[in-house]
Amino acid sequence: MDGNKGAGSSSGIVKPTSLHTKLHNKRKELENLTVIAELTSSINQSLLKFNQDLENLEEEYDQITKISSNWQEIIRSISLASSSLANYQVSDYEDPQDKSDGDDHKTGSSGSGRPLPETLIRIKLDEEGKKAV
Repeated sequence: MDGNKGAGSSSGIVKPTSLHTKLHNKRKELENLTVIAELTSSINQSLLKFNQDLENLEEEYDQITKISSNWQEIIRSISLASSSLANYQVSDYEDPQDKSDGDDHKTGSSGSGRPLPETLIRIKLDEEGKKAV
């Protein structure tokens, strides 16, 4: 019977060691799960910030599109205003005070004797292209 007790006591020693090993493994698993939870939280915050950045980018894209379309209209208006200047020659741009021959030159609205682009008037239109009041 002493042999059974000795065997029992040796198995009793094995059990606490086995329990300590399991406890140690579970603690490591808990630490790993805590790290995973922290990393998941960090990724979640990063994704939320990324979502906000995408929303801002979409708003900025709309504004850039609007500005680009405005610039196209501005360039077209400048081209339209300057198209009348294509009829003039380089000599028409010289200062009339430097000329002594007294030729009549086409003058702009400033009366300087030099050709100027046409005057443009800006009229605000509503969405349908009708004149806004």
